[in-house]
Amino acid sequence: MLNILLPIVIIGVSAGLFFIKTSPIFDRVAEIEKTRLVFSNAQVNNKQFQDLLKQKNAIYNQVDGTSKVLLGKLLPDSIDNVRLIIDINQIASDNGMTIRNISVKSDDSGTIGPDSRPYGVATLNFSVSGSHQTFKNFLTALETSLRLVDVTSLSFSAGDRDQYEYNFEIKSYWLK
Repeated sequence: MLNILLPIVIIGVSAGLFFIKTSPIFDRVAEIEKTRLVFSNAQVNNKQFQDLLKQKNAIYNQVDGTSKVLLGKLLPDSIDNVRLIIDINQIASDNGMTIRNISVKSDDSGTIGPDSRPYGVATLNFSVSGSHQTFKNFLTALETSLRLVDVTSLSFSAGDRDQYEYNFEIKSYWLK
């Protein structure tokens, strides 16, 4: 009887010790395998991203320097209020006008939570005075300038001898 019972007990104890000792090891191995898969996927994604970055850089490097400057003026990569005012003032002075009563504010879109827009908005308020024809020329020059602006508000008042006061509110955009 001992010959039959002893091997069964030894097998049972061995099986118990096997599951008690090796089960945590198998669990750790499974966790490490999951982590390895995550890193492997990240490595594949990184490789794809690096290839895409090389393609985009090759395309960007084909653009000549003059075009890069013009693109930077169209949609700058930072808000530069002084440059914006200088550009608008240059357009106005080319049309015989000067800008006055300048105020600039950054647009906080009033949204709750993080702002996921890839661009920022700056609002510029100013006044100019001149004849109706110089006003039309100013608007045409503003419309065809490289700087991306939207006229959001315009009011005017009559003055002496074909001189009008024009109050503008424009929005300009920049990449974040």
